[in-house]
Amino acid sequence: MVCRINCAAITGVEVLPVVVETDICNGLPSFDMVGLLSSDIKESRERVRTAIRNSGFVLPPKRITISFSPGNIRKTGTHFDLSVAVSILYALEIVQCGLEDKMFIGELGLDGKVISVNGVLPMVLYALDKGIKKCFVSKENLGECRCIEELDVIGVESLNQLVMMLNSRQYYIEETSKLKQELIECEKDDFKYIKGQIQARKAAEIAAAGMHNLLLVGTPGTGKTAIAKAVPGILPDMTKEERIEISKIQSIAGTLNGSMVKKRPFRNPHHTTTVTALTGGGSVPKPGELTLAHGGVLYMDEFPEFSRNVMEALRQPLEDKQVVVSRVGGTFYFPSDFMLLAAMKISTYMFAQLNDRVYKYYYNCSF
Repeated sequence: MVCRINCAAITGVEVLPVVVETDICNGLPSFDMVGLLSSDIKESRERVRTAIRNSGFVLPPKRITISFSPGNIRKTGTHFDLSVAVSILYALEIVQCGLEDKMFIGELGLDGKVISVNGVLPMVLYALDKGIKKCFVSKENLGECRCIEELDVIGVESLNQLVMMLNSRQYYIEETSKLKQELIECEKDDFKYIKGQIQARKAAEIAAAGMHNLLLVGTPGTGKTAIAKAVPGILPDMTKEERIEISKIQSIAGTLNGSMVKKRPFRNPHHTTTVTALTGGGSVPKPGELTLAHGGVLYMDEFPEFSRNVMEALRQPLEDKQVVVSRVGGTFYFPSDFMLLAAMKISTYMFAQLNDRVYKYYYNCSF
């Protein structure tokens, strides 16, 4: 019997369809997995086999072949564990229900526990677009899917519990309207705690109103960083679409903390950061600081200390609102629509000269 389960793979910030196919037949005992897989998926062979055994199910000594199609897409991540385990149990006729309208996302522990993974929210949204009716995820990932009301997202704790749900067709679905919303903590970085610096505060408010970029210049200790950290609090409120888009990026990066984002992101990379860390990339392309600041603020303190390559890498994202990363495996597009705040120190003497020049300029323009 061949079992097919719909799943998904994340490439950059894009979700691509993947079908997990399992065939169990007589022959020499083996457990083969094919389909352009990364090392973390190949290692799941022992995790899945041990989790099935420790959950109380018997895995017969037969030839097990698992294929991840299409074969031209590189698959990475441990979220395929649950799909592989369910497909094996279905092929063994332990799971006896239709799987065409279901998706399974999660990593398995050796004791059969379902462990949370990154990127659950974009995969659940993809399942919604493809007409899938039920998604089974780890209970720890359930909080980030609260915004999805058109799809049944079911949290499971173990493989044994999942099998009981599928065979009994009784699912415990937490209503999104009944889930308690976390209280937004009082922000410590707010303009009401900043005294003085009227000109800098006014400039920050004007920049925040139109998402303009801003350079703060002043002597050390004048409050440049304090003003920059308070800017996200005066940015326009996020729409539902913006919250979902930002939450998808945070979910892929693993910085979502189990719930939807409540405020715009604020990223503050160190001046020793590299171009790859800023723009994203790597052998398996991941979002960088520019993408993690999408919809929020990117603050670059000690701006002249950044390398020239890093400064040049800001040119395209500021113009096109996206980062294009080209690798052997393809071209990846990362969104990067952010507000750039930069700060640099200046000596007291130079600061006085600069203020004098600015005053003369405005004085001459007034006539």
